[in-house]
Amino acid sequence: VNIAKDLVVSTNTTLGDAAADTLTVNATADFNAPVNIDGAVTHTGNTTLGDNAADTLTINATTSLNAALTLGDNLTVDGNTILGDNAVDTLTVGATSDFNANVNVDGALTTTANTTLGNAAADSLVVNATSDFNAPVNIDGALTTTNNTTLGDAAGDALTVNATSDFNAPVNIDGA
Repeated sequence: VNIAKDLVVSTNTTLGDAAADTLTVNATADFNAPVNIDGAVTHTGNTTLGDNAADTLTINATTSLNAALTLGDNLTVDGNTILGDNAVDTLTVGATSDFNANVNVDGALTTTANTTLGNAAADSLVVNATSDFNAPVNIDGALTTTNNTTLGDAAGDALTVNATSDFNAPVNIDGA
């Protein structure tokens, strides 16, 4: 059948009678009412969904994205979120980041610039592991140690005390 003018069909219409049939449309198609698709959809080429920021896209199924994803606005994720599936994957954050709940780090934590821990004198830092400081450490408040404390690791090291000192127990001085 070759139709040279507009085709207008009123009431319900079925095109094809088997899944192996195909419908080829070689023109721009306008759907002016909801479209229900009961099978898989394969699309090639660029796609635009929605024509303004008030439009929404709702996906009620597990979704796999197999290429890069670029977002041009905020990303809000509800529920648990896993980024990466292998230890060699990387997460790069190029912006100031706020974590408004506890953060658990199961691997090494490395910082490469100045780092501030806490924002008030009432905050505390608890370290439950042996700690190495490989550069000078400045302490602007009181320093309290419990158990044994060693200052220096060689006879050539020096301890300078620029304050009145109280020793509340016997003092042993070994050496010359």
